[in-house]
Formats: sequence, C-alpha cells, structure tokens
Amino acid sequence: MVKLLYGTDSYRRGARLREIVLERTKKGERTERIFLEKGEDVERALQLLRHVSLFGESSVMVVENLFEAGEKFSDLRLVLKDTIKYSNKEVVIIEESKPTKEWAFLTKKPVEIEEFSPLQGAEWMHFIKKEAERRGVVFVPTALKLLGSLYEGDSWRVVTFLEKAQFYSSGKPLTEEDVVEEGGTKEINLWYLLSDLRSPSLSKRFEVLEKIFFAQEPAAKIFHLAAARHKKELPFFARYDVAVKSGKIDYEEALLDLATR
Repeated sequence: MVKLLYGTDSYRRGARLREIVLERTKKGERTERIFLEKGEDVERALQLLRHVSLFGESSVMVVENLFEAGEKFSDLRLVLKDTIKYSNKEVVIIEESKPTKEWAFLTKKPVEIEEFSPLQGAEWMHFIKKEAERRGVVFVPTALKLLGSLYEGDSWRVVTFLEKAQFYSSGKPLTEEDVVEEGGTKEINLWYLLSDLRSPSLSKRFEVLEKIFFAQEPAAKIFHLAAARHKKELPFFARYDVAVKSGKIDYEEALLDLATR
C-alpha cells in the first residue's frame, strides 16, 4: 500500500503522518524513515523496498523528498511501482508539491492521496476551534475571528499560540486584546496604538502608521487588527478587503486611505 501526503501545510500533514505511524505501532509494526535529498539515502530506500518484495514483512516506511532523489530516481520509480502491488508494506510518501511528470503514477489508484493545502474560510475556522477545544482554550467570538484573520492558513502559528494559551488562560475566554498581546505584538503595544489610527489629528494618524510599518508588522495583519479595533467602520474595512483580494489595491494602500479619510 502506498500513500501520498502532499501540500504546504506541514502541521496538518505531519499530524496525519503521526496518526498513520501510531496506528501501525499499536499493531507492533516498526517504522523506517528515509530522507531523500540530493541523492542521499537512495540506496537504503532501494534496499528496504526490495526487502519488502522478497520477504513481505509488515511495516511502515516513510519517504520524504522523493522527488529530489537525484540520478537514481529511475530505480526508485521501478521499485515503487512493484511495491504498490503489495499490501503488507505501507509506504508513506511526504512531499510539499504535487508529483512531477516522472512520478505521475503516484496520482492514480491504488495509491491513496491526501492533500494538505492551507485552509481558508469556514474550514480554517473549524480547524482553529477544534485545536482550541483539544487544549481547553476558549475565546469570545470576536477574538476567535481575529485570531483566524491574523494567522489565516498558517496552522503552525495558530497551534503555537494555542499551546501557549492553554497555560495562562485558566479556562477564561480570551479577548481580542489577549490575542494581540500573546500573539507577538505586545512589544509595541499595537492594540493600543491602533486606537490613534482614527485620531482627529492627521499628523498623529501618520505617526501611528509610521511606527507600525517601522516595526515591520505585515500590512494584512494590521488591517485585520484595525478592523477589530474600530468595529463602527466595519463596512469600510469590508469594502477594502474585497478590493485587496480582487487585486485592485494592496493592504498598505487601504491603511493609508484609512489614515487620511
């Protein structure tokens, strides 16, 4: 049996791999892990795969960077094609990208394929809620939405935030301010600084933008934080968010318009 786990969301991809390995470990089976990069460990991979064909031992073999196997990739292709015919050995292939033309046979049955692209929209929020529940971390609704906006699609950063949050939240719902302060922006008091983005003074608003950009905070992150900080102007932010995502402007321009209007 051959499984292909691919995609740039390495957290979710890795979590799925751990599930597979744990399931086989509970059955008393061993795991062999091969990292193929610039031709390294190719011989070992070939030996293990051929060993399966000869002896049929039940185990799981994890192969990473297969598409970077170098000059001996043709041998690996041939052996893998044979391995697909055997069900006693589970070969799990880990990659960031889809198979190249040379490895197109890995996209066809009986190979099992699972894709792990960055999540968006409702799927992304569902992922955050599920991970938060696992750790006993609770949010007020607006704070959960803010967390999703700040780290959209970045599962590693969200999980890192939740890992920290489970130790200090003590079951108390986290607020938007908690999300900002514990999310790595505490050093410039960003949550409070954004309140001056709507100051009556134009020079003050420009000063705030200058401080924010000097701190090298991503414009998309600032935009979503500003939207959460100034809820009365959500229609404005919604219009600009659509304009940015359609490619008409960028977040820097949207923030500049906010500061000057």
